[in-house]
Amino acid sequence: MENQKNVFDLYSKNKEVNTILSKLKSNTKVYSRLISALQFLGNFPKKINTELFDIIEEGKKVLLCCSDIDNNMFLFYGISYNKKDQLLITKITNIDEKKYDISLAKKFPLNKYNIDFTRTDKEYGFKFGRLITDDKNFYSLFFSNNIGYQIQIDFNISVSQKLLNYLNQLEKQPSLLEYTSIFEKILQEENIDFFQGTIMAYKDFLRLTFIDLNNTIDNHQKTLTKRIQ
Repeated sequence: MENQKNVFDLYSKNKEVNTILSKLKSNTKVYSRLISALQFLGNFPKKINTELFDIIEEGKKVLLCCSDIDNNMFLFYGISYNKKDQLLITKITNIDEKKYDISLAKKFPLNKYNIDFTRTDKEYGFKFGRLITDDKNFYSLFFSNNIGYQIQIDFNISVSQKLLNYLNQLEKQPSLLEYTSIFEKILQEENIDFFQGTIMAYKDFLRLTFIDLNNTIDNHQKTLTKRIQ
């Protein structure tokens, strides 16, 4: 649950940025949602210094940035004419860069167990819903009945197109087992090994299933379905 809502606040030593933040804070729904997401994505003090990161399209878009106490950087829009930008957050660490779209959670509460289901990058429509993926490490399915599945895996190879082809051949919305079986079939066809990963299922953005694929006997595998049966 969002039980730590608004425990910290954004401010800036820069007057121009403070003006942008004031306008952002006036949209209480968006600002509250951003703060709620940040508290689960980083480790922040009560007041967070915010700076200007980039001005895009001659000021039509303004990216702001802040850092947590672990030196992770977070980017978000202070100004944008595109409403789809309002709840986008990019987290940059010394290891990788991840993008999140908090609007994927709709009006459901955020928590440390579902924040990863807001990860975003490329979006593909298919017969029963949407596939959102970075074409490498995570593959999330979203259905119209607020059911969703996510597979996170470490092989850094895109299987998106094959996955979409199999999903579009189905006669009904897949179960978690069916989705996992399709994924496993692709791994076997492409002779792809992985070393670690997770399988998750959500309903109304509440995580109902979490399966850890780590710590395999031979340290690499293609088998997924045996872990959920």
